[in-house]
Amino acid sequence: MQALSLANRSPEESIRKIMDLTLGIIFMGTPHCGADAAKFAIFMASVTSIFRPTDSTLLGVLERDSEVLAIITSDFHEMLRLRREENHKSEPKMTCFFEELPMHKGPISHKVKILNRAL
Repeated sequence: MQALSLANRSPEESIRKIMDLTLGIIFMGTPHCGADAAKFAIFMASVTSIFRPTDSTLLGVLERDSEVLAIITSDFHEMLRLRREENHKSEPKMTCFFEELPMHKGPISHKVKILNRAL
């Protein structure tokens, strides 16, 4: 989402055309509103950092209700709105794929939650 938003605001026309030439967008397991699993990942990164340097900064962005994710999503929606109003162009088709089946990884077992909020 952010790459398309940045391309749309680029001063270079050839880069701005990326959005015009985009016919569809596929989101594969994208945590648009963050994920509860991010807290566990941050914990595991801190444990791992005992043995080797680990940067968990990006994982913090993936926490549920992250302000950074909200800004990225808002920018994306604004770009689509402006595209419709200024250029009278339709939005690219969008599809989201996500897991519904339980995941079993050793002693850790959980079910990936379905995103129930609209994008």
